[in-house]
Amino acid sequence: MLVKSGKRHKHLKELHEKYGDFVRVGPNAVSICNVDAQRGKFILQQNLSSDIYGPSSSVIKSPGYDAFKENAAYSSLNNVRDHSVHRQLMKSMGPGFSHQTLAKLEFLVAQNAVYFCESVLKFGRNGEQALNLTTWTSFFTYDVMGDLCFGESYDLMKNGNMASLVLFATAPLKLAGLALASPFLAKFNAIISPKSLREGLALFRKAGIDTRLANNSGRKDFMHFMIAYADLAETKKDRRGRLQSNTETL
Repeated sequence: MLVKSGKRHKHLKELHEKYGDFVRVGPNAVSICNVDAQRGKFILQQNLSSDIYGPSSSVIKSPGYDAFKENAAYSSLNNVRDHSVHRQLMKSMGPGFSHQTLAKLEFLVAQNAVYFCESVLKFGRNGEQALNLTTWTSFFTYDVMGDLCFGESYDLMKNGNMASLVLFATAPLKLAGLALASPFLAKFNAIISPKSLREGLALFRKAGIDTRLANNSGRKDFMHFMIAYADLAETKKDRRGRLQSNTETL
């Protein structure tokens, strides 16, 4: 219920204020609220000498991340729990986030920023009509990511409303949040998550991939490097699986 309400973080804060840095939040889960924990100072039984998020860390992500997987055979940077697979994915995607690549894509962000201002004026009737800026900044974010990842904008700012594909992309996050709060629920994701949402999310990812593969602009965007990684797959099915799974990261 706390996850569904969106106030779980506030409840955890209250628990830490009451009980201290360590709070058991599940049978096999402990919440730690102390900056020193990031460097492994308090997790002595594992003899950590590096950050718990570092490349040499022995800490493994919660099983709750399995709830994010559309296909158990493929992982993305968001849900991968195996450190060796994570390093492989980082190498494949790293070039897309290099300074050189981002500098060449910066003009797309600038174009969308200008369009954001123009659209707010248009739909806000030059200040006469109130707009929900939280919604509009979401429009801006998705349109930018569409340009940077799939070769074209989702046109949310142009149309002034949330596309159904984007709704399919965001709705499952609440369900995944349940699994992160109670990792054992990840095993029942197919039961807990409505079939319509799972199918909608799959269509969302497929549409993004199809759009990008059909775009022959030669732009070295984020998907360019994902496609290069997926091309190493042995079969077309495996290639599609890698691509579809890793669009989740974007």
